[in-house]
Amino acid sequence: MEKRRRYTEGFSLIELLIVVAIILIIAAVAIPSLIGAKSSANQLSAIQSLRAINQAETLYNNTYQTYSTTLAQLGPATGGQPSVSAAGLINDTALIAGTKAGYVFKYAPQGAGTSGGGGSEGSSTGGTSTGGTANVLGYTVNADPVVPGKTGTAHYFLDDSGSIHVNNTGPAGPNDPTQGG
Repeated sequence: MEKRRRYTEGFSLIELLIVVAIILIIAAVAIPSLIGAKSSANQLSAIQSLRAINQAETLYNNTYQTYSTTLAQLGPATGGQPSVSAAGLINDTALIAGTKAGYVFKYAPQGAGTSGGGGSEGSSTGGTSTGGTANVLGYTVNADPVVPGKTGTAHYFLDDSGSIHVNNTGPAGPNDPTQGG
């Protein structure tokens, strides 16, 4: 007589539980590394975005003899023609909107005077092409993680000098160390 097999083909419950346990252990080790990699990628994106803003502001200032009053003014040109209100220098709509890759960008014009307004610094523009609008003498941008510690750990600051400052504990400012590289 032929011997009958005691077990059927396939895996036993214990074997399946061991495989699931191994997968969970591997996931527990890998997931924090993946989160850290995403955070690092967000931080690099924030630095590149600040560099793009600085470059766009330099071009804007060279063209219109003033800095923009909002990030939107650096955005896509309407009707194909660049203007003071839509210079076409940054085509990244997420950045222009103020939130990109886990970071919030807060733009603030500095030292605005009005052309022909009288009394404030920068009131005499000497024929700028701003058409009587505010003459912005500088700008600052803060880039902060949407969820600190998760979408990014570093906070960044940029002003019209072009230096990017970094702070790992809170919002960055002009007195924080500059970002290397």
